[in-house]
Amino acid sequence: ETLPTSQRMRFVMKLRSLSRRLFRFRLLTLVIFVTLIALTFGAYRAFVAPYVLQNEIRLAIKAAGGAYETEPAPKWVQFLCGAEDVCIVTKLDLAENYYYHGYELTHHCDLVVPHYREINIDDDLLTAIRDLPDLQALNFAGREVDDELVASWSQLTKLQSLNLADTLVADPRHWPDFPALHTLDLSRTAIG
Repeated sequence: ETLPTSQRMRFVMKLRSLSRRLFRFRLLTLVIFVTLIALTFGAYRAFVAPYVLQNEIRLAIKAAGGAYETEPAPKWVQFLCGAEDVCIVTKLDLAENYYYHGYELTHHCDLVVPHYREINIDDDLLTAIRDLPDLQALNFAGREVDDELVASWSQLTKLQSLNLADTLVADPRHWPDFPALHTLDLSRTAIG
């Protein structure tokens, strides 16, 4: 059975009208939708991305031959990242490979570090240290660390132990304030 032409035309017009209404959004709806998308990306950048960055730095430290100690990231971060190995780096040993063998880390957390190890640190990894805000112990003994690099560590407010023995540091006046710092080794430097 076929519909008369006039009924077909009305049916087609109703379909067109319905499809137009389905894809017609009010400006307020569009603004709310865009705002929700922006808030989602902003929340990711503010709350999850720092943990992802710390995990990338941890993997770069591991690839370079450095030693570190971590704590697990909060469960909600692990869930959002889809990985259980997302960690917070708390202690880091990048000391030169001669007689320094994890003295700060071995002393503080019983981390076993070999007496000789090859650590290949590039400038990008050195500057990435500032993105580890939960770092508590840092050993750079024997490395070419200077005052400019130390000055860039203003985000390391939880740093409790810092070993800069045999480094190029010479002027701590330009260093950031490390409020939690209680152990500082500047032996065999221009300062001490």
